[in-house]
Amino acid sequence: MNALPSLTIVTVTYNAANCVERTLRSVAVQDYPKLEYLIIDSASTDGTLSIAQHYAAHISRIVCEPDKGIYDAMNKGTQAAHGDWILFLNAGDCLARPDTLSRVFRTAPDPTCALLIGSHKQYSSSLALWRLFPPSCSAKNYSIRSTAPGNHQSTFFRTRILREFGYDLSFPIMADWECQQRMLKAGHTYCITPEAVSWYDCEGVSARKDISYCLEQARIRGERPQWSRILDIVLRERSRKLAMRLLPSAYVRRKRRAFYLAEGYTPLSDADKRYLLL
Repeated sequence: MNALPSLTIVTVTYNAANCVERTLRSVAVQDYPKLEYLIIDSASTDGTLSIAQHYAAHISRIVCEPDKGIYDAMNKGTQAAHGDWILFLNAGDCLARPDTLSRVFRTAPDPTCALLIGSHKQYSSSLALWRLFPPSCSAKNYSIRSTAPGNHQSTFFRTRILREFGYDLSFPIMADWECQQRMLKAGHTYCITPEAVSWYDCEGVSARKDISYCLEQARIRGERPQWSRILDIVLRERSRKLAMRLLPSAYVRRKRRAFYLAEGYTPLSDADKRYLLL
């Protein structure tokens, strides 16, 4: 039997008192024996660290200092990690189940893989609906130019390789995709685990569909910005947000619920709600 690899989980936080406990608890209940857990906090002032202290027995190290954004904090976590593999599970994200890590690594990953990617369970905390999403790279015609291989909460990196590449801070929104693209272009490969790795709240830190988002996307794809398309995306997003503020909340909730159900989401079970602290 192959020896289990050592793992590091990094949680980046900044004023996340409203959601960090579900992340901390999901790591604390893991049954994996070779686990390091790092908290990289960007000088929170809202009680985030007080909540973290309740889980001190399960945390290997807490770093609390200002940084230049989430990817700067993630670079710090990479440099501090001692595990063979590293996973970023940021505030509000959760591991899929108490034995997730044991299930993922019960079979040794291919030694040539730099990335080990699983599915993620995306949920709406306000509507209590969820849907399973397989890795993007599992699609038949997948291209790294189209999107990242997988959701970053469900992507394990070989630590030494991630340390070599790091996150480029000139991509403050999509540095994870850009980093994975550089890895694959350099000849590194990915493997897919059949396990669901994480829960991801789509109402948490979601993609910002503003001009910066669109310009980063074009840079990663190696495309010239298509301004008519960018303006259309930005106007649609702003119109959507304005409508949500102005229309009656009950009406908005009904419309959102109908949309999610049409997209294949189903109600969370009572057990899942308890696990997610909903």
